[in-house]
Amino acid sequence: ANARKEFVQAIVGREELGVVICDPERLPPLEAAYVDFLRMFPRFAESLAVDDMRAREYAHLRHRVCCDYSGFGLFSHLQRVCNSPSSSFRLAYVSANLPTHALYGSSTGSSSLESHVRRKIMDHFRISDTDYCMVFTASKGSAVKLLAESYRFDLHQRLLTSYDHHSQSIEWMIGCAREKGAKVSSVRFRWPSLRICSRELRKQLVEKKVSGRRTVKGLFVFPLQSRVTGARYSYQWIPFAQENHWQVLLDASALGPRDMDALGLSVFRPDFIVSSFYKVFGADPSGFGCLFIKRSAIKCLHNTTRARSVGMVKLLSCPSSQLGEEERPEFPPGLERDALDQTKVLGMINIKNRLRYLISWLLLSLAKLRHPASSSHGFKAPLVQIYGPSGRKYDRGASMAFNLYDWDGLLFQPTLVQRLADRNSISLGLAQIKNVKFVDLVPDFQNISPRKSNAFGSSQSSSPESQQEFLVVTIALSYVSSFEDVYRVWEFVAKFLDADFVNKE
Repeated sequence: ANARKEFVQAIVGREELGVVICDPERLPPLEAAYVDFLRMFPRFAESLAVDDMRAREYAHLRHRVCCDYSGFGLFSHLQRVCNSPSSSFRLAYVSANLPTHALYGSSTGSSSLESHVRRKIMDHFRISDTDYCMVFTASKGSAVKLLAESYRFDLHQRLLTSYDHHSQSIEWMIGCAREKGAKVSSVRFRWPSLRICSRELRKQLVEKKVSGRRTVKGLFVFPLQSRVTGARYSYQWIPFAQENHWQVLLDASALGPRDMDALGLSVFRPDFIVSSFYKVFGADPSGFGCLFIKRSAIKCLHNTTRARSVGMVKLLSCPSSQLGEEERPEFPPGLERDALDQTKVLGMINIKNRLRYLISWLLLSLAKLRHPASSSHGFKAPLVQIYGPSGRKYDRGASMAFNLYDWDGLLFQPTLVQRLADRNSISLGLAQIKNVKFVDLVPDFQNISPRKSNAFGSSQSSSPESQQEFLVVTIALSYVSSFEDVYRVWEFVAKFLDADFVNKE
C-alpha cells in the first residue's frame, strides 16, 4: 500500500511540472536524468544488486540495449560458460496420446533431469502435481497447437479468445476450432487504453445459458497480461467464465520470473495453462514450452493423429560420450543459476518494483516529446502515440506498444523505426494490434492532433474505425534491464524530433 501511494505521488508530482521537450538537444544528460529518476523513485535503490549482477554476468549487454525481451530472453555469462555438453540437455520429440502421456508420461521414461526441471517449474507456478498434469512441448506455440488439436471442439463448440495482438499460435487454434465446427469470437479492447470491453465480455461469457444438466460451452483463452501493451487483466474473469460453463486456458507466457507468486493458482484454477521457458535453463536448447492440464479436464481431450506430431517433447541429459574425458554429473552445474533462481535470490518485490519504475519513467518521458508548434496548427503535436496503459498505471506489465508521428501527423513506419534503432544498437520489437473498439472519438480537430485522421500512417486521411489491425513498435523490459537502457531508448526516440534525422540516417 505504501509503495502504491509513493508511486502515485511521484507520478502526480512529475506531471504537475508539465515539462515538454521539442528539441533532442535539450534532453538532460544520463547522469542528471538518473539522479532525477532516483529522486522520483527512491525505492529503485533497493534493486541495485541487479546492476551488480548485470555487470558481472551480462557484460555482453554493455554496448547493446535489449528491449525485445518477453518473459525470459537473455543468457547470463554463466549460462554461456555452461553451454558445454556437460551443462546442456536436449529435447527428444514424443509421439503419444496426449491424455495418456499427460497422466503417465512423468512416471514412465522420465529422466532424473526432466523430473528435476518438472519439480522446479511446478514450484515456480506454485501448483501441485496432484491437481495438474504437465507436458513438455517444443515451445509455447506448440503447447497451444497441441491443445487445439486435442480439445473436443466438436462437442464444446465455442472458442473465445482475448488477445489485443496477433498471435500465430492462437490463429492456429482458431483455424483448428473452425475446422471442427466451433463458433469463434474475440474479446474487444477499448481505444486507446486497450482495456477489455468488460460489458461485452460479460455478455459473451453469459450468453446461451445451458439448460438441463451442466454442459461445457467451450474454451475461453485468457492471458494474464498482454505481452505487447503491458495491460493486465483481472483474474476474476477465470472463475466467472467457469461459473458460466466455460473451460479456461490461461496463458501465463507474458509473465516474468516469480510473478506467479502473486497469482495463487490454488484460488484461480484454470483448466489448462500454457507457458514458455525461453532461454531460462541454458543456451542449448534455447527453451521449451509447457502445457498444464487439470486432471479433471483430461476427459475433454481426445487422441488425434495430428496431435501426435505437434510437438510433445521429453528432456534428456546429453549422452556420456559427449561429456569429455571426465564423467559429468547428470544435472547441469548451471541449472541452479538460471533465470528463475537469479530472480528468487534478488527478490520478487524488488524486481517487480524495479520494472514498474523503469517502464513508468520511460512512458512518462516519451510523453514529454512534442513537435514544435507550426503555423498550420498552434499546438505542439506529440511525437509518440502510446497504445495501452499509461505510465500513471501502477498495475501494468513491463512492456509497451507505440508508434511515432511527424509534426504533420504522418506515421514513421514501425519497420523503419526498428531498423534505425538497430543501427543505434537498440533492439526493439514489432507487433500487430487487433480487436480494438473505437469509442468516444471527439471530432474537435482544433484540440486534437491531426493524426486523429491519419492515426495509422496512411498518406490519405482515414478514420481509425476502418482499420482492423495495425503494426506497432514494442518494448519489453526484463529483470536485468537498467536505467541506462530506458534512457538510451528515450534518447533515440527524441531524435525523430529532428526533421532531418531519418534522411541523415
